[in-house]
Amino acid sequence: MSCRLVVVALAGLGLGGCHPQKEQVSTPPPPPEVGIDEGIIDRAANPCDDFYEYACGVWLKKTDIPADRPSWTRSFSVIDEKNDEVKKQVLEEAIAKPADAVAKQLGDFYATCLDEDKAEKNAKLELDDLLKRLDPSRT
Repeated sequence: MSCRLVVVALAGLGLGGCHPQKEQVSTPPPPPEVGIDEGIIDRAANPCDDFYEYACGVWLKKTDIPADRPSWTRSFSVIDEKNDEVKKQVLEEAIAKPADAVAKQLGDFYATCLDEDKAEKNAKLELDDLLKRLDPSRT
């Protein structure tokens, strides 16, 4: 907001105002990254015939479904992948330098899950132990 506008607003309220030496001009901030992404619109499609093709056609043509996913959407799939990255980062930080006792436990648990060699070695022994507890006659 320019200082002149502030002066006019304050004067209108009877609050006096500032007397700037010179008017300051600032560039507006860039628009937020929300709204319609016109880069995904397929202008060759007729929106009256197939609005989905019109609205998302370019994105559909450019985007492959990842091999490990049954589907891929521009909204929730991308958010889900970003959340997975954040969770992994939090867990790795909990292993490297835990902030408190809860983070330490979380890091220890995650580190245990990552130790595949230990899991492979101990899986049969642990399973046998559990089965013996369920059926003491088992040898």
